[in-house]
Amino acid sequence: MSDEQRFNQKDAPSFLNGLLLGAAVGAAGFFLFGTKKGRKVKKALLEGGAKTFDDLKKTAKDLEKKSKKISKKAVVKKVELEKKAELTQKKVAIEIKEAERELKEAQKKAQKIKKKLTQKVARAKKRYFTRKGRSLRK
Repeated sequence: MSDEQRFNQKDAPSFLNGLLLGAAVGAAGFFLFGTKKGRKVKKALLEGGAKTFDDLKKTAKDLEKKSKKISKKAVVKKVELEKKAELTQKKVAIEIKEAERELKEAQKKAQKIKKKLTQKVARAKKRYFTRKGRSLRK
Protein backbone atom coordinates (compact mmCIF):
# COMPACT_ATOMS: atom_id res chain seq x y z
CA MET A 1 0.00 0.00 0.00
CA SER A 2 1.25 3.45 -0.78
CA ASP A 3 1.33 6.35 1.65
CA GLU A 4 -1.50 8.05 -0.21
CA GLN A 5 -3.81 5.06 0.18
CA ARG A 6 -3.01 4.81 3.92
CA PHE A 7 -3.69 8.52 4.30
CA ASN A 8 -7.07 8.23 2.58
CA GLN A 9 -8.07 5.19 4.66
CA LYS A 10 -7.04 6.92 7.84
CA ASP A 11 -9.06 10.07 7.07
CA ALA A 12 -12.15 8.23 5.82
CA PRO A 13 -13.87 7.90 9.24
CA SER A 14 -13.37 11.56 10.08
CA PHE A 15 -14.68 12.61 6.65
CA LEU A 16 -17.69 10.39 7.10
CA ASN A 17 -18.28 11.83 10.61
CA GLY A 18 -18.06 15.35 9.26
CA LEU A 19 -20.44 14.51 6.43
CA LEU A 20 -22.99 13.03 8.86
CA LEU A 21 -22.67 15.98 11.25
CA GLY A 22 -23.11 18.45 8.41
CA ALA A 23 -26.18 16.58 7.15
CA ALA A 24 -27.70 16.57 10.66
CA VAL A 25 -27.07 20.30 11.14
CA GLY A 26 -28.45 21.03 7.69
CA ALA A 27 -31.57 18.95 8.32
CA ALA A 28 -32.12 20.64 11.70
CA GLY A 29 -31.64 24.07 10.08
CA PHE A 30 -34.05 23.24 7.28
CA PHE A 31 -36.61 21.94 9.78
CA LEU A 32 -36.32 25.00 12.06
CA PHE A 33 -36.21 27.64 9.32
CA GLY A 34 -38.01 26.00 6.38
CA THR A 35 -41.13 24.42 7.81
CA LYS A 36 -44.13 25.80 9.70
CA LYS A 37 -43.82 23.24 12.45
CA GLY A 38 -40.06 23.94 12.66
CA ARG A 39 -40.72 27.66 13.06
CA LYS A 40 -43.10 26.90 15.93
CA VAL A 41 -40.48 24.68 17.56
CA LYS A 42 -37.82 27.37 17.04
CA LYS A 43 -40.10 30.01 18.58
CA ALA A 44 -40.84 27.74 21.56
CA LEU A 45 -37.12 27.04 22.00
CA LEU A 46 -36.27 30.75 21.86
CA GLU A 47 -39.02 31.63 24.34
CA GLY A 48 -37.96 28.81 26.66
CA GLY A 49 -34.35 29.87 26.37
CA ALA A 50 -35.23 33.50 27.14
CA LYS A 51 -37.31 32.43 30.14
CA THR A 52 -34.50 30.19 31.36
CA PHE A 53 -32.01 33.03 30.89
CA ASP A 54 -34.24 35.41 32.88
CA ASP A 55 -34.60 32.80 35.62
CA LEU A 56 -30.83 32.40 35.71
CA LYS A 57 -30.35 36.17 35.98
CA LYS A 58 -32.87 36.33 38.84
CA THR A 59 -31.19 33.40 40.60
CA ALA A 60 -27.79 35.05 40.17
CA LYS A 61 -29.09 38.28 41.71
CA ASP A 62 -30.65 36.38 44.61
CA LEU A 63 -27.40 34.51 45.19
CA GLU A 64 -25.47 37.77 45.10
CA LYS A 65 -27.79 39.34 47.70
CA LYS A 66 -27.58 36.27 49.93
CA SER A 67 -23.81 36.13 49.66
CA LYS A 68 -23.56 39.81 50.64
CA LYS A 69 -25.77 39.17 53.68
CA ILE A 70 -23.68 36.18 54.67
CA SER A 71 -20.53 38.22 54.16
CA LYS A 72 -21.81 40.99 56.41
CA LYS A 73 -22.83 38.47 59.08
CA ALA A 74 -19.39 36.88 58.89
CA VAL A 75 -17.73 40.26 59.43
CA VAL A 76 -19.98 40.97 62.42
CA LYS A 77 -19.26 37.52 63.90
CA LYS A 78 -15.54 38.05 63.34
CA VAL A 79 -15.63 41.34 65.22
CA GLU A 80 -17.66 39.75 68.04
CA LEU A 81 -15.24 36.85 68.34
CA GLU A 82 -12.25 39.19 68.33
CA LYS A 83 -13.83 41.22 71.17
CA LYS A 84 -14.57 38.04 73.14
CA ALA A 85 -11.03 36.81 72.59
CA GLU A 86 -9.64 40.14 73.76
CA LEU A 87 -11.82 40.10 76.89
CA THR A 88 -10.85 36.52 77.62
CA GLN A 89 -7.19 37.39 77.18
CA LYS A 90 -7.55 40.31 79.63
CA LYS A 91 -9.37 38.10 82.16
CA VAL A 92 -6.67 35.45 81.92
CA ALA A 93 -3.95 38.07 82.39
CA ILE A 94 -5.75 39.41 85.49
CA GLU A 95 -6.15 35.90 86.89
CA ILE A 96 -2.46 35.16 86.29
CA LYS A 97 -1.45 38.35 88.11
CA GLU A 98 -3.77 37.44 90.99
CA ALA A 99 -2.32 33.93 91.16
CA GLU A 100 1.23 35.37 91.17
CA ARG A 101 0.28 37.75 93.99
CA GLU A 102 -1.25 34.92 96.01
CA LEU A 103 1.86 32.81 95.40
CA LYS A 104 4.10 35.60 96.70
CA GLU A 105 1.93 35.95 99.79
CA ALA A 106 2.05 32.20 100.36
CA GLN A 107 5.85 32.25 99.99
CA LYS A 108 6.11 35.07 102.55
CA LYS A 109 3.89 33.15 104.98
CA ALA A 110 5.95 30.01 104.42
CA GLN A 111 9.14 31.97 105.17
CA LYS A 112 7.62 33.36 108.38
CA ILE A 113 6.48 29.88 109.47
CA LYS A 114 9.91 28.46 108.65
CA LYS A 115 11.59 31.18 110.70
CA LYS A 116 9.26 30.58 113.67
CA LEU A 117 9.78 26.81 113.46
CA THR A 118 13.55 27.26 113.32
CA GLN A 119 13.40 29.45 116.41
CA LYS A 120 11.16 26.97 118.26
CA VAL A 121 13.41 24.06 117.30
CA ALA A 122 16.43 25.98 118.61
CA ARG A 123 14.60 26.70 121.90
CA ALA A 124 13.43 23.10 122.23
CA LYS A 125 16.93 21.88 121.50
CA LYS A 126 18.35 24.21 124.08
CA ARG A 127 15.73 23.30 126.66
CA TYR A 128 15.56 19.53 126.25
CA PHE A 129 18.96 18.54 124.92
CA THR A 130 21.30 20.69 127.03
CA ARG A 131 21.97 21.03 130.74
CA LYS A 132 23.30 24.34 131.95
CA GLY A 133 24.29 25.26 128.39
CA ARG A 134 26.14 21.97 127.81
CA SER A 135 25.08 19.22 125.43
CA LEU A 136 23.64 16.03 126.87
CA ARG A 137 25.83 13.95 124.59
CA LYS A 138 28.50 12.10 126.37
